[in-house]
Amino acid sequence: MHFTSQDLVVNHRSNLDANNGATVELFVRWFKPDLPPGRPHQPVLMVHGRSSPGLVSFDLRYDAGEGRYSWARELAEDGFDVFVMDLQGMGRSTRPVQMNDPCNINPLQQHILLPREPCAARYPKQLTNSASDWAELGTVVNWILGQPGMPAKIDLIGYSAGAYAVGPYAMTVDPAKVASLLLLAPIFAVEGPSTPPTPLPVSTPCSVYGFPMHILHRAGFKKSWDSEVNAEPCYPGQRDDAHDIVDVVWEALLDNDQLGRTWGPGVSRFRNGYWWGWNRERVTADRTNLGEEVPVLIVYGEKDMTANYTPLNFSVPELYRSIQGRRKLMYRVNGAGHLVVWERQRRWLHTLSRKWLRSARHPNRPYNVDGNTTGTFVVPWEGDPVEMDYTSGRTEQPVAVPVEPM
Repeated sequence: MHFTSQDLVVNHRSNLDANNGATVELFVRWFKPDLPPGRPHQPVLMVHGRSSPGLVSFDLRYDAGEGRYSWARELAEDGFDVFVMDLQGMGRSTRPVQMNDPCNINPLQQHILLPREPCAARYPKQLTNSASDWAELGTVVNWILGQPGMPAKIDLIGYSAGAYAVGPYAMTVDPAKVASLLLLAPIFAVEGPSTPPTPLPVSTPCSVYGFPMHILHRAGFKKSWDSEVNAEPCYPGQRDDAHDIVDVVWEALLDNDQLGRTWGPGVSRFRNGYWWGWNRERVTADRTNLGEEVPVLIVYGEKDMTANYTPLNFSVPELYRSIQGRRKLMYRVNGAGHLVVWERQRRWLHTLSRKWLRSARHPNRPYNVDGNTTGTFVVPWEGDPVEMDYTSGRTEQPVAVPVEPM
């Protein structure tokens, strides 16, 4: 189906300590399908993770090798109104002025900007938090649902740490506006905090929270990705190195951070946040929304040792176990890592999400994949998904260098 795209901004009143009360701009790219007469709109909002903004994660404009990389365009071509947003401090949305000062980056990363001398943070605390993410997400959701012809509910997609935004939003913040939840490689801290700290923002320990932003640089980005690609079992062609996909993604990151491009070797800035309300205690306590009123599809890679990072007690299978509702599906994709959006097996990500969202058009069997509304499946390197129970115990082991939650 033909579609057009439009870049726009949605105004939001910030509730961050760094710019409390200021009107900030939240970037949104809207993919508008040319729907036939009588076909209703089905809006889908895609929310990025910790360190890669929306357009890089969901709309990478590169089609060499084995097909299209843009997940958003795949869905728009199938007739969905797709929205890709950036939260404040990321990509093309407003970045608080504190992020323009290199003294405010993680002290352990300041050596990357040599020969510039290291300096102490001028804003010695973390920047964003769960409440600010939920508020910004809510502003964009309300704007989308307020457009002519839109229904009362929206499908949400969250990638990696984006689960901290969309998960609690669908569970407790405003579940009445959520039709379904699709979580890709979700970060789920099993024993993470349930409630906000006092005071907020957090400044201690200073080595973790005493600064408002981190940076990515190309060498570190590639090293992290390599750690999963090279981990056993190996799959030739997991990442398209023949077409230099690492450089393609890296250039896209810099395109979304023109100031960061001028720092040191060229870096991509991302905010330092504090998140709560997304753990086993909170999810297990929800008996109404997740998996019931809000059906859930979880997809993650077999080699994803970021979302399944034992030292931090991150576990995707534990999230599935914690959801008490019956309408929940999980697919583990073999030959895929945390960065599956830019790997060969992204084709299965596109396929599973299309099937999931298409099924909502059939009132007698909404939100299923191949007729399945519950269960756990494995997607092999070659062939079709196979039902398999792999949630009875945790078998994931961390690789030496975990990938940054994206």
